[in-house]
Amino acid sequence: MILVLGASGDTGLAVTRALAARGAEVRAFIRDTGKAKKVLGAGATEVAEGDLRDLAAIERAATGCEGVYFIGPRFMPEEAQLGKAVVDIAERTGIRRFVFSGVYHPSISALLNHQPKLAVEDHLYKTDLEFTVLQPSRFMHGPLVSGWARAVQEGVYADAFSPDARMAYVDYEDVAEAVAIAFTEQRLVRGTFELSAPGEYTARDIAAHLAEALGRPVRAEQAALDQYGPAAQQGLLASPFAAEGFKRLREYYDGYGFRGGNGLVLETILGREPTGIAAWIARHLRTRQST
Repeated sequence: MILVLGASGDTGLAVTRALAARGAEVRAFIRDTGKAKKVLGAGATEVAEGDLRDLAAIERAATGCEGVYFIGPRFMPEEAQLGKAVVDIAERTGIRRFVFSGVYHPSISALLNHQPKLAVEDHLYKTDLEFTVLQPSRFMHGPLVSGWARAVQEGVYADAFSPDARMAYVDYEDVAEAVAIAFTEQRLVRGTFELSAPGEYTARDIAAHLAEALGRPVRAEQAALDQYGPAAQQGLLASPFAAEGFKRLREYYDGYGFRGGNGLVLETILGREPTGIAAWIARHLRTRQST
């Protein structure tokens, strides 16, 4: 049994689907019981209810499991303490394997959302757990899903960062597949892996791919932070910590981008070419047309 924390989020659901496809049993840890049907539909065997800040609930859910998947909440001030506590719970309850979804280039000290992930990695490396640390680059689905409607309706792809900032991206479905491999095979045990699709993309590059797929002109624009979907829709900017975190993201990405885009590691893990931006857009378009 594998405990998937944050199982009702986009990444958690993808991980649950990938694990179920490989025959693994999943105990889905969710805060909102109204989402139980969704996680069970994704292939979860059991559902455990609780808030990630409730360590007693996590410990109850971890009891009897052999593995734990943990991805930290976005811009939670106590993320480092939470992550370390989950690692300690895993050791205390006899968990064998721990898969941690961190972040690409956690050593970028200017970014608030990178610092806690580096701290959790450091804590994990001091244990006897069979750890796998995955460091995904920027998830494609964040800006593309939130910006899809405007791209279709207005011909504008709006991201929170400079249209000229070059960034590495990854498909969260590819990351989920890597998580499933980490739990169901031995080859990723005690390894740390940067996960990215090949290449770097600017928002202008992405707009060009959208234009080709949609058959209409699409231009790239920089959105105000309070109008940027992944931040505004989740109410993250109401938190001073998150607001400062996004401010630093904008300053850093506008100045330096989020460089990388070497797909060798992910291709080696998956045994196939990782999903690129154009392929992601084509898949998303097919999905929307079929619903």
